[in-house]
Amino acid sequence: MTSARNQAPTVLRDKLPPAVRDLCVLLLSSARQDGADELERTINALTDQVAASDPEQLQDEIHQLAAQREEVRDARRYVNGLPRSPRR
Repeated sequence: MTSARNQAPTVLRDKLPPAVRDLCVLLLSSARQDGADELERTINALTDQVAASDPEQLQDEIHQLAAQREEVRDARRYVNGLPRSPRR
């Protein structure tokens, strides 16, 4: 997002969930050091998330969310009078 003033991006970032907010890089001023500090903070947040992740747990969550997504899609198709998707 771009803005003529610093307030709008800050307000928007503050409305994001904390996990997403940590991944935002705000370049609010013309000072390069501010942008570098923001970028370093974001990289540290990403590194922390990766280090704390359990690949097997993430894979299980991916499968669960994919199944939920298909259920929602089927429900939407049903409501709209469309045929259900074939099961894989």
